[in-house]
Amino acid sequence: MLLHCRTRFWETEYGIAGGASHSDLLFRALYYPSDNAVAVTEPVPSRKRFNTMYGGYENGEFAPSDPSVSQGPGVLLASYTWGQDARRLGQLSPEERVRVVTQQIARIHPEVAEPGMVDDFATMFWDSYPWTNASFAELLPGQQSSIHDDAMAPEGAVHFAGEHTSLDTGWIHGAISSAFRAVHEIVTRPD
Repeated sequence: MLLHCRTRFWETEYGIAGGASHSDLLFRALYYPSDNAVAVTEPVPSRKRFNTMYGGYENGEFAPSDPSVSQGPGVLLASYTWGQDARRLGQLSPEERVRVVTQQIARIHPEVAEPGMVDDFATMFWDSYPWTNASFAELLPGQQSSIHDDAMAPEGAVHFAGEHTSLDTGWIHGAISSAFRAVHEIVTRPD
């Protein structure tokens, strides 16, 4: 779910440019845009350093770079949800999804619930589309050895790649690393 907000309150009120907030609520992960970010050498003392994958960097964090951009509109990736939580939200109408997610995000960012703050949205429930029927492989306990290993095993001269054949399911990195693995298998075949 994407929320188009009237202002980038996360930058003006909290100094957040890039990164993510994770939750045990239905929205699970909230990602902040990093298009108005500049690296700072020291971490903001009120926030713990975070993984580089989510916007931080080795020697510190990012901070908003241009105050005039922060005053303007921005888009939050407001709900990156998977599994049962995605299915619960997916059963709701798009408008009801936005209402539920906005209420939950307001627990950490009350600004999102201000009248007129969210002026547009986009939402996608991947399970409802017949050509995707999901967004990524979700291995359950025990499936790595029973399903995952079989999914990546070559069948004669046919080799398989895709995020579902890597241990980085759900990420483009998994798709790319599995492609490298498959190519390596092909070029190092003894026959």
